[in-house]
Amino acid sequence: MSQNHQNEPTSGRDRMSGIRGMISGRVALTVLTVLVVLLAGCSGLTGGSGDTGSGTASVDSVPEGVDGVMYFDSGVATDQTTESLANGLIEMAMEYNPDYDGPTSYDEMLDRAEQESNLSTDGFQSMTVFFKYGSGGSPEEYTGAIMQTDWTIEQLAEASDESLDDLETTEYQGVTVYIEEDEFTDQTTWLADLGDGTFVAGTDAVVKDVLDTRNGEMNAWSGELRDTYESAADGYTKVAMEMPPQEVSEGVQPGGGMLPDASNIERMSMVYHTSGNEMIMDTHVYMDSTQNAEQLKSTVDLAIQMGEGQMAEQNPELASLLDGLSAEQDGTEVTISFTTTPDEIIAALELYASQSMGASMSITPSAVAG
Repeated sequence: MSQNHQNEPTSGRDRMSGIRGMISGRVALTVLTVLVVLLAGCSGLTGGSGDTGSGTASVDSVPEGVDGVMYFDSGVATDQTTESLANGLIEMAMEYNPDYDGPTSYDEMLDRAEQESNLSTDGFQSMTVFFKYGSGGSPEEYTGAIMQTDWTIEQLAEASDESLDDLETTEYQGVTVYIEEDEFTDQTTWLADLGDGTFVAGTDAVVKDVLDTRNGEMNAWSGELRDTYESAADGYTKVAMEMPPQEVSEGVQPGGGMLPDASNIERMSMVYHTSGNEMIMDTHVYMDSTQNAEQLKSTVDLAIQMGEGQMAEQNPELASLLDGLSAEQDGTEVTISFTTTPDEIIAALELYASQSMGASMSITPSAVAG
């Protein structure tokens, strides 16, 4: 990493706020449908084609030495299949939650997001998040985000009710950086404005690494992790990550000991995309040996078979979801694919809801719409 730390902060005040609002909550309003997918129980972010992007420019700016990269594409906000799922969840919320006062449609959800943030959802293009594991396997010590938008720094500041004149500024690699100091943790958050709608957020070390990488003074990420990311199909959401340090994962026995030790998993990638009315999720798991890969595939196959048998009579809709789950093995790689439709997900959830009428069921898109 370049040690040429250019220009110390030149102006501002000791206690500042607003950057976290400018780079997190407001931007999150533009990726609501990703959260809707998670609400549907599809938390494995998975495979891609169609009108999805690859975020090449921002991905190429990720610095070397990272342990994980996550890419979010704005195309999911206009994806018709994901919209169908969102509308189905909203209809369920209105039917089963008497206290629901959120939006009555997905379009209304997006309208509310724009009204609350004063930012056009059309202005969001993509976000790439990356991290390194720290002590105890936590990524909190080194995490950054690269956002590609059509917004200006002034629009972000207005959305978070901040005045740029009140924020401390510095310059690094010829780029203006806005700084927020946290008086409770003695940490600073940097937000670099590249001037073309691209913003880089993180600690000072993270932002400097990205700017050094973009300036050719530091290598971009590469090696097996980059190969794992590139080999996965493009999608609305795409993740590639190394497994946590061995001292964290060793001895962990997924599936009650039926799956291989977690320390035998080296890397994995996950992608989400749609095709027609199908929602498709692919997870690629790279084991440390062909034997462990074979064991993982066999265990997944057995779990699917047992699940279908147990749920065939009690919950046929949920059992039908398992029909879309499959596993394939090639050497040390195991690909677990899940294909479903919004109708199948809603049918399974409605059956669960009808069986749980004695308990309160609360699916609340309003929690993300505001």
